[in-house]
Amino acid sequence: MIYTEKTKKALALCFEAHKEQVDKSGLPYVFHPFHLAEQMKTENETITALLHDVVEDTDTSLEDLSKMGFDVSVIEALSLLTHQEGVDYFDYVREISKNEIAKAVKIADLTHNSTLERFNYCEITPWDIERQQKYFKALEILGENPYKSTHLRCACCGATTFNKDYVGAFDTCPICGFNDEDLVTTDITLEEAKAQFLKKWAN
Repeated sequence: MIYTEKTKKALALCFEAHKEQVDKSGLPYVFHPFHLAEQMKTENETITALLHDVVEDTDTSLEDLSKMGFDVSVIEALSLLTHQEGVDYFDYVREISKNEIAKAVKIADLTHNSTLERFNYCEITPWDIERQQKYFKALEILGENPYKSTHLRCACCGATTFNKDYVGAFDTCPICGFNDEDLVTTDITLEEAKAQFLKKWAN
């Protein structure tokens, strides 16, 4: 974490804004922006990472943040990161790609949100797998290769959040609990995996 007067102000604001919120796994939501901020390389990137969900998820406005003394470049990045209702998701991502601060934060955001191991596997649904693939497409728009450390796919749920070394540590898929000698494959398509997962999930 980069600690300056402004990042510490953003840190306190982030905690206050999200302190009552939890993520899908029941963990405090504030861990998410903290995790993103730890990866940032500049003061303004760190501030933007800490505050990236504040406008969208709380009553705090961009005008409020501007009055608090945050830089114009931070406000611009936060404006781009705030997904407006009615705007196509991938158009939203394409606009983010034009701003270096927003882009750096969104790459970290999408990468973290694509990590299904954060959640309890018994709560993962086929739609979570679909969302992961949506985020992977968004990462590609931002110039990232989402498969650089996720070369293989679970033959049941289609999750691709793990690499060969990670999978080797488990007898079962850490996402859906599937256990089979063909647990991980490069051959199965997402559609085939989803069909298997839907059948298993329905039971």
